[in-house]
Amino acid sequence: MTMMKLAVLIAVLSTNAIREHAAETHHALAVQTQADHEATSDAQRPLAATQIMLELQVFQFKGDANAKGALPEFLEKLPRIDAASAPGEPPQSVQAAIAGGEVDKLLADAAAYCISAPRMFVHAGQTASVQIGREIAWEAMQPTAEPGVFRLVQGEPKFEGMRFDVMAEVLDDRAIAVRTLKMRFDQFVGREEVDGTSLEVGAPIIRSRESTHALVLKAGQRAILTTSTLDESGELMLVVLKAKVVDPPSDESKPYTKEAGGR
Repeated sequence: MTMMKLAVLIAVLSTNAIREHAAETHHALAVQTQADHEATSDAQRPLAATQIMLELQVFQFKGDANAKGALPEFLEKLPRIDAASAPGEPPQSVQAAIAGGEVDKLLADAAAYCISAPRMFVHAGQTASVQIGREIAWEAMQPTAEPGVFRLVQGEPKFEGMRFDVMAEVLDDRAIAVRTLKMRFDQFVGREEVDGTSLEVGAPIIRSRESTHALVLKAGQRAILTTSTLDESGELMLVVLKAKVVDPPSDESKPYTKEAGGR
């Protein structure tokens, strides 16, 4: 092989080697850049928001039901967490207390008087709301200028029921700080009087009661809130609030499918 051909061969081999090295370097840089981008994305991705499960139970003890069993006596012994009324003032309309799991047996015995048990899931620091009840469609009679003659009037529906708004946060020890527990009760208590007749044919009368509370629930604790109904019947309304942290699913969790071992 002549010296000229040998020089050309060496030059070709050198060029190919340089190209291969450049391609490898470019590929390595691309992989590194992608890794850096993924690391940055992971660092900027927000952590899964903490969820709180809120469970409510609402009891209404009608007639003499609130005088039966050990529940009323147990409630009387609970330490109240709301401010006591000043001397000479009427007692507060809603009383709040904290109880442990020992109240569950008493509540289970009173299950026949549970009128609602909603469950809510909410992100910590956000507000969850639930409204339970019915709209009352109504017609009323109103007197006219002619004596003994009435006209039928249809009004806007009125709501009867209850509403709960809850905002809670998680403390370092996983206790739940209920920053706001707002309760509102609206109850149908009768009808407005209509001149010229003794019949109850007037517009429905709705009485309302609203209260706001703040409390802390540790593991196993429940908030117990009691009040009387708004129709002056002496019936007892009892609201139980439970709250706990709901851990988000881990990266190792699998969907419940046949491939993942489900049925």
